[in-house]
Amino acid sequence: MSDENDIHKLSPEFRDSLKRELRRAYRAERQFGPSSSGGRMPGRLGVIIGIAAGAVISLTLGLVLGANTGSASAEALAASQREAIATSIATTRQFADSRLAIARANYDSLRRAFAAGQTTKASLDAARKEVDSMEANVARVEVDAKSMSAPPRSSCLSLLKAAPVRNALSALACGAITATGQTPDKPQSGVPIFAVSAPLARTTTTFGAILGVRELPGERLLVNDAGRHQLKVLDASLGTATVALDSTPGTTNSYGPQPAMIVPYLGDSTLIAQNVDRQALVLDHDGHFVRALAMPQWDDGWVPFPQPFPAPQAMDQKGRLFGRAGTAVRAGGFIADSTLIVRADLESRTVDIVGAVHHDGGRNRSDPPEDGKRVVTTIIQPVPTVDSWAVLSDGTLAFVRGRDYHIDWVMQDGSKSSTAKLPFDWKRLTDEDKQKLADSAKVVWDSLMTIRNKRNAGPATNGRGDAPGGDAQQGRGRSGGGVGEPGSSQGGSIQHMISVPLSEIPDYYPPIRQNSAIADLDGNLWILTTTTAQSKHGELVYDVVNPKKGLFERVRMPEGRSIAGFGNGVIYLQSGNRANGFCLERVKLETKAQR
Repeated sequence: MSDENDIHKLSPEFRDSLKRELRRAYRAERQFGPSSSGGRMPGRLGVIIGIAAGAVISLTLGLVLGANTGSASAEALAASQREAIATSIATTRQFADSRLAIARANYDSLRRAFAAGQTTKASLDAARKEVDSMEANVARVEVDAKSMSAPPRSSCLSLLKAAPVRNALSALACGAITATGQTPDKPQSGVPIFAVSAPLARTTTTFGAILGVRELPGERLLVNDAGRHQLKVLDASLGTATVALDSTPGTTNSYGPQPAMIVPYLGDSTLIAQNVDRQALVLDHDGHFVRALAMPQWDDGWVPFPQPFPAPQAMDQKGRLFGRAGTAVRAGGFIADSTLIVRADLESRTVDIVGAVHHDGGRNRSDPPEDGKRVVTTIIQPVPTVDSWAVLSDGTLAFVRGRDYHIDWVMQDGSKSSTAKLPFDWKRLTDEDKQKLADSAKVVWDSLMTIRNKRNAGPATNGRGDAPGGDAQQGRGRSGGGVGEPGSSQGGSIQHMISVPLSEIPDYYPPIRQNSAIADLDGNLWILTTTTAQSKHGELVYDVVNPKKGLFERVRMPEGRSIAGFGNGVIYLQSGNRANGFCLERVKLETKAQR
């Protein structure tokens, strides 16, 4: 060892001390040892070996202490490097957030100017692209921050391996100390992941399409079979079903001609909202019809134009109903990129706006006529960035924002709060991925438009099949206001759908899809994200969020299962497909977390 400052090199003082110990042992052996020469040599040799062993052990202990000192120095250096990396990440993130805030402010300013006719559509589109670019940059920063790691911690064993210790005794000593001082690997930090139990009960028959369930007294279950236009009540075993509402028209227990939604109402009663008749039916605890609720109309004063209250989708503890209003089509064919969430108080007949959810809108384009018919092409985003919303069991309103995956809460008393950005496994989209998604969407759109164009080849009608001149909703894609939502009744015209250019498709999968959030009965919000690294074999993983606790757990479902609804301490899962039908299972949440 040529390094004069090597902490493992034997010092002159140690060497002198060792020599003195050897001489003292030799004198003691001569003075007090056995007189016979036959017994003197083994005793003397044993003492010398013992002293030598003690010296070696002392040297080993010195090496270990030196290694610990080196480990402490290395750890201090690693801590310094980790702090520097954290500072760099924070600076980069702050800079990216600042650029995003500036881009959004510029876009909002140009949007107001465009609405006032003070700027061009090209300037507005450029500002929107800048916002999208900055959002993708922020997402990349978050991904890069997760991938950056500090220098590994140096252990005693790794330092001793680098030291010049080659004899067996030193190696054994080092191994013993390392084994006793080693800490076991800790489980990965983060949100705990839970599973569900084996099915407690399972249906013996199938459903066409399950659009909501509600648990009734006695563990019975009300199932909305929207595929077959039926409302069924299952017994506690889920094996026996009775039909509460059927698809037969013109009867008191008629489900209606279109899929409807069910909403828990006061007590054990349930609402079923029918879109065609614009009314909500109240059902008792057995699913039987009791009475009809009159929804607020435009002449009640809540809007100054013919706009009925939308079909209810939720209710709070005060009996107020929530619905998603229509999406308007603006001048030039531009579809609004936000939709209002409205709330109705049936006693006072008042309606107020409680928030808005974002979607990617689109644009309608008039193309040259075909066979003498008007042709409208809708340009749609195949990877839309959307918001989702739900009402918790305590009446709290939750808006899940799809741009950066955070939640805005509106409490029962009107106060508001927001969570920080929730952790999400952002997945990048390559140009090849974008093209595949656009091609897949085109196949679906072409199929839908073929059906739609055949159905509406006759004279123009409104959304309910009335002749022209009815009270069609302006700006909703009916006969009175151009083409709007996919599948709307634009009678006598031809509609096509195409994708936006690849350059306008996001660089990352958005965190959620529409209707990704569902509330349980314990005041929590369950969110199904688009991608996750926690899925082992393609299972769905739900994020469970609470207004007070934030994201506090994740739940991994069995393969091929998704949540249909919640009961008292249980979860109802659905599985199957449209061809073979869907089944329901009752499960419980496991109490022990897993990874």
